[in-house]
Amino acid sequence: APLRLTEPEANALSRALKRCKLDGDVRARISRALDPVQTSGHADRLLAGDALFGGFFPIIAEAISIGARMRMRYRTAGQSSPSERTIDPGFIEVSGDAAYLAAWDVEKDEQRSYRLDRIDDVVLTDDSVIDHPSRAARPPKAYATMETRP
Repeated sequence: APLRLTEPEANALSRALKRCKLDGDVRARISRALDPVQTSGHADRLLAGDALFGGFFPIIAEAISIGARMRMRYRTAGQSSPSERTIDPGFIEVSGDAAYLAAWDVEKDEQRSYRLDRIDDVVLTDDSVIDHPSRAARPPKAYATMETRP
């Protein structure tokens, strides 16, 4: 699960990593991830802050990791008050300026995506998730491999 750091924690980790003997490219990638304000101007994009991931990210990440079913109150765009949903959480993905939870809606018996910043409340149930066919909204990113230098 992603680690959410406060600004002071990110600064302390950044300083500690400067003391490590890391390859220049590795050090640069880590620095960009720890200091998104300086590189991208969007601090909440990389730090999983409330603006992007909503206030329930830690409990949702826990539900995904332990396979727990959730009940949540969720507001769709244009809906004045939230409605309750029972879901089996699948995975979280970021698209544009929003983060989404891909989950199986138990009542509708199909996969749905929920914007994390529109969730008003989350409760883990005593039930475990049931395996459902899930699909990513888009293909996962390919990660380049690092070459070993002599």
